[in-house]
Amino acid sequence: MKNKSGAALVYHWQSFPLLSVLLSLVAGKLFRDQMGTIPDWGIFGILGTILLSGIFFLLRNVHSVRTRNIRTFHLCALWFCVGLLFPGPEPKSDYAKASAFIFKTEESIGENAKSDRMRMVASLEAVRIGEKWQDARGGILITIKGNGHRPVYGARFLAGVPLRETEPAAIPGQFDAKNYYRRKGIFYQVYLSDYQIQRLYPNRTNPFLEWACSLRQFLVNKIETSVYEAKDADVLIALLLGIRRKIDPELKAAHSAAGTSHILAVSGMHVGLIFGFLRLLFSWLLRIKGGKTAFSVCVISLLWLYALITGLSPSVNRAVMVFSVLQLGDLIQKPKFPLNSLFLATLILFFLDPEIVYDVGYQLSFAAVYGILSFQKPISGFWNPRERWKRKIRDDISLTLAATLATCPIILFYFHQFPVYFLAANLLAVPLSNFLIYMGIGLISLSWIPVVKTLAGLLVHGTILLLNGFILDISRLPFSVIENLFIPLWALIPLFGFLIFFQLFLHRFQHKWLVFSLFGLLLYSGSVFGYQTWLRNRKEKSYVIRTGEEWMLASVSGQRAKLILLGSDTLKTPNSFEAKALREGFHVQQIAFEKIAGFRVSASAKDSSKQSRLLTAGEKTILILGNYLKIRNIPKQQVDIDVLIARNAGFKTLENALLLFRPKEIWGNYSEKTMQELRIKFPQYQWINFKSKRFTTLE
Repeated sequence: MKNKSGAALVYHWQSFPLLSVLLSLVAGKLFRDQMGTIPDWGIFGILGTILLSGIFFLLRNVHSVRTRNIRTFHLCALWFCVGLLFPGPEPKSDYAKASAFIFKTEESIGENAKSDRMRMVASLEAVRIGEKWQDARGGILITIKGNGHRPVYGARFLAGVPLRETEPAAIPGQFDAKNYYRRKGIFYQVYLSDYQIQRLYPNRTNPFLEWACSLRQFLVNKIETSVYEAKDADVLIALLLGIRRKIDPELKAAHSAAGTSHILAVSGMHVGLIFGFLRLLFSWLLRIKGGKTAFSVCVISLLWLYALITGLSPSVNRAVMVFSVLQLGDLIQKPKFPLNSLFLATLILFFLDPEIVYDVGYQLSFAAVYGILSFQKPISGFWNPRERWKRKIRDDISLTLAATLATCPIILFYFHQFPVYFLAANLLAVPLSNFLIYMGIGLISLSWIPVVKTLAGLLVHGTILLLNGFILDISRLPFSVIENLFIPLWALIPLFGFLIFFQLFLHRFQHKWLVFSLFGLLLYSGSVFGYQTWLRNRKEKSYVIRTGEEWMLASVSGQRAKLILLGSDTLKTPNSFEAKALREGFHVQQIAFEKIAGFRVSASAKDSSKQSRLLTAGEKTILILGNYLKIRNIPKQQVDIDVLIARNAGFKTLENALLLFRPKEIWGNYSEKTMQELRIKFPQYQWINFKSKRFTTLE
């Protein structure tokens, strides 16, 4: 590639000094999280050594290539040590002993008018431990059943139930909700009914956030009253405000299969359109004296207001931060380096919330913007049509390919699928969604004019029908999605290597970079092939799984599995939580489902959870003990069994069961204190507690 003067354009990594800072900082953070606790004196000792040695080398000949390389190494090591100073969030106190608590609502994450359940993120204000109340801090995940309370931001409630820690993943490798919420500062969860909470006054709110929430609700109401159908409002609210809770699940699945899920989430594309709209709206300020500063202040302020209204999601924060940095660079008349703006925005967001590096949405947004800034121009340079409409198609194709190239490794790793027709889908879906965003802004702004409201409503309705119909048709095409693309974490290294070398090739057009990129792709293919071969030849193993009140046995052999539900009269389905978890955790493709009901030893007609059942699974005889087992006569000899599962049995029920049966192992679901008491009272038995881990290998 050449510039206007004919000189070759050379792609220099030195043009992006913040990249090495960002990579080193994130590496230090990840290393700290993997290693756990690192003494502060060790971190500061390493930091001091690097600083002193770095100063020594800086005093030497800075023009020496060797000295510059050593200086770069020291700077990277320095930022790596800074990353070590950011440990993962941990609870400051043990609130699991609390018998009651006071909370303040922060954000609704699962409200649905068609359901009687509501999920929300709240913050603790106080907990009752023993006979005393004490101040408390930290996030809590709350599910409220019933329509009596629809809390708004800042509403305070008293709940008379104990807190419990968020539960870890039942199966290794599946989505770990406990770790996910821990990184957001949420360590406890609770399920409540209307009658278990009491409203407290006054509310405690941040006036600015309260105003933003009120404005967001006003906009939601405005959209809902300005369109023809509720489904139109759901789509428009998702596009403009990022609220996706009411979107039809079938439509969400269709967008995922078509590779257009990004248009339903407020991200860089949407913020870019808002940025362009604001620049056009305030362009008149540039024509007056001192207007450039006022122009930048208006654009940046309204961008952050938009981010606040949409809930300050990581993808929106990243996009708004990037466009803010770009606008500030334009204000101070500095050369524009879009990638450096992206890196600077990421560094700022990292220092505000270090856990953002684990956010999948943020990773996808970062990768998409990085890909567009790095790949779009070189890709579009392969085709230079004269016609304007052809250039528009070229730009759309190059943008989609650039974003997909960078996000593909993340999509494959997390979602194990690839949309085949993503290019065709985005060529129409992106322009239609862009049009809907502009029409939505116009509809909200001019809805007070009846004629405009009617015409805009008709246009929005027709466009949404066209968009939804197109996406559904694309998703129903044969082979629209390649599924079960399981790749190990270490296989991402050669895949990212391929992207880096391919990027260098597009910018420099030197064959050695093409060779390196193809070699990286070859290594990736070999890694995936080797991993798939290992999966297919995997030896059979059996596992025990507890989810809620249910106990299961899972047998995994190769890429096939069998899920056996113990003591139940119903089968699990392929779409059940347990089946999805097994598929995600063990990368199996086929799952067979079985149930072993067994026969009742003693039962209560009132509650099925009180039933005790005796069954045989494989070579093991298992007694599933409910909380009701009454005996009249003590037998002379106990019946030998392999396992006794104390599902929710009390001490008396357990004692009665041990008078009748002699198990080799007892699987329980008790607190550590209760388990310790049981081990002391019944030392002759081997106890395995499934309260925390909920999963173990079956010998």
